[in-house]
Amino acid sequence: MPRHDSVLYPVHVRAIAQPGDLDTAMTMSLQASGRLEGAGKTGSARCQELLLLCCQVTRAQHAAKAGTLRLALRRALRPGVEPVPGGKLVQRFMKVDFHGSKSVSVLRLSIALQELLDVEAAGRSDVDPGGADQARMCASRGLDALRKLGPDYFSVDAGLLVRSAAWLSAHCALAPEVRQLLDVPQVMAVLHRDYGKSLKAYFANRRTRLLPNWSRGSVGRR
Repeated sequence: MPRHDSVLYPVHVRAIAQPGDLDTAMTMSLQASGRLEGAGKTGSARCQELLLLCCQVTRAQHAAKAGTLRLALRRALRPGVEPVPGGKLVQRFMKVDFHGSKSVSVLRLSIALQELLDVEAAGRSDVDPGGADQARMCASRGLDALRKLGPDYFSVDAGLLVRSAAWLSAHCALAPEVRQLLDVPQVMAVLHRDYGKSLKAYFANRRTRLLPNWSRGSVGRR
């Protein structure tokens, strides 16, 4: 098995999680990120990748709990542990050395944690007053990362920019600055770079489906 601080360790953990062994993957991710945190390496790419993996596995655990027949049967035969509360992962996130971290990694973690907190809130029967505060803390860190990135967004994938616009703008106090940071030509260039072909294919398909109606002169008729 790869060392906990090696580049192959997250790949190994993902391979374990892929068939559905989420609990083992979560335990390994938490233990490895905890060891890196204890060694003062919270600013390392490896520590942040493992924390992101914790968020992803926790979301998968929630989905399995809700879930699919295959995972439900697996858990019936071998009951799994409860998902780690998002608040605990937020605490780890706030310990990250942001000054020594890549801004895109911090932004990605911020959004992943907000999505996880939202999944948790949707599954609760009561209101967790701390959840909103945790989401705001994550959003604030995400905005800091966005400030450092902008306007050099070419290293960021379009999906992350779209998710950032949605989640960070959801906080009214942050929305004006988020819009200002993202309302630049570089963002449109990234969206076109990553989504251009898909959008072109989508509209081409729509045009093909509508052409028979146009050829019959049905458009505009009552």
